[in-house]
Amino acid sequence: IHEGIDTKFASPNDQVSYGVRGIEIDRNVPTITFVNRNLERLRGFDSFMRSLPIIQKNNSKVRVLIVGDNEGGYGGGHPSGRPLKDLMLEELHGQLDMDRIHFLGRIPHPALISLFQASWVHVYLSYPFIVGWSLLEAMACGCCIIGSKGMPVEEVIHDGVEGVLVPIDNHLKLAQRITALLDNPEMRQNLGNAARKASLAYDQIHTLPKLTALIESNLHVS
Repeated sequence: IHEGIDTKFASPNDQVSYGVRGIEIDRNVPTITFVNRNLERLRGFDSFMRSLPIIQKNNSKVRVLIVGDNEGGYGGGHPSGRPLKDLMLEELHGQLDMDRIHFLGRIPHPALISLFQASWVHVYLSYPFIVGWSLLEAMACGCCIIGSKGMPVEEVIHDGVEGVLVPIDNHLKLAQRITALLDNPEMRQNLGNAARKASLAYDQIHTLPKLTALIESNLHVS
């Protein structure tokens, strides 16, 4: 039973306008979002970064907003001890337009929700692990989601219904699908609407009573 989210707080807002670290967020500019506690391989950060040169080449206006720290994360750090972000920027040196890529670190929760509300395409990749709250909140905000095939993403997203799924280690297909979604507002809207609808099952109004009932059913009073 998931702890749940607040789908009233995390909800669509076409009029969103919010400044974060000098970046003005609204829905007028094509925006890709990528959010995790840490920028790590377990959550597909390396694959996402490798997709960006292709995406930027195909869309001269797209903006990329990346949220997350540079610690080792759930999967542990790189054997070199260096942050994965530094390694990827080194690998992709000269291939990226850094003026359109914004690393925001960790940001306040209200700002995160604004990012989701402004996002054109939200990318959520993960090797088998737990479903992050950020994915459910992005869905609740009506984001067009592109995620990784397999668990845990397929717990909440069916390919072509609530989002689009690709293999986590195929950055070429990831770039292709993101580019296609940026060019198709009708598909983005349909996927976002379905994602929002699916997220309502994870509202705390439903999940917290289930958790309470589970705990109470296991209490033993002597």
